[in-house]
Formats: sequence, C-alpha cells, structure tokens
Amino acid sequence: MPKRYSAEIRCKVLELITTGRTVARVASDLGIAEQTIYNWRRQELIATGQAPLTRGGLLELAAAQRRIEELEREIIQLRQYRELPVNAVAALP
Repeated sequence: MPKRYSAEIRCKVLELITTGRTVARVASDLGIAEQTIYNWRRQELIATGQAPLTRGGLLELAAAQRRIEELEREIIQLRQYRELPVNAVAALP
C-alpha cells in the first residue's frame, strides 16, 4: 500500500521545489519517491489552472457536470413537491 502524506507535507515539498531545489534533491533529502513529487506538482498545476486537465480529468469533469445537472433537476422537483400541500391548502374554501 502506498504511503500517505499530509497536505502540509505536500505543500512544504512543493515550496522547496519552487525555491529552486531540484526534485531529485528534495526526494533524496526527505525520502520521498521522485515520481510522487512530480505527481504532486502536476496536480498543483492543474488545480491552479496552469496546466490542462488530462483525458481522465476531462472525463471526470464531464461526469461531475452531468451529476450536477441531475441534482439540480432533482432540487427543482423536490421544491415543487414541497409547495404542493401549501397550494392545496390555499385553494380550500
């Protein structure tokens, strides 16, 4: 099972890289795999809009957008159901 690192450690590692230290050096000093650091850097660039989404990321985004639309339709429907009793009572003589 891969080792999990806290968000704090990830941020500190990325800060070290932005100050000019090489990925190889930071990985060696901290005992973190270089590929892990490269993955963190790529995720950070995508999250900040500095790199495009990967194909998998685009597919995930499209699925999320479909789910949002589905939930928005459900909200509208539930609001309509919630208002039915109020409108029915108001219509009574």
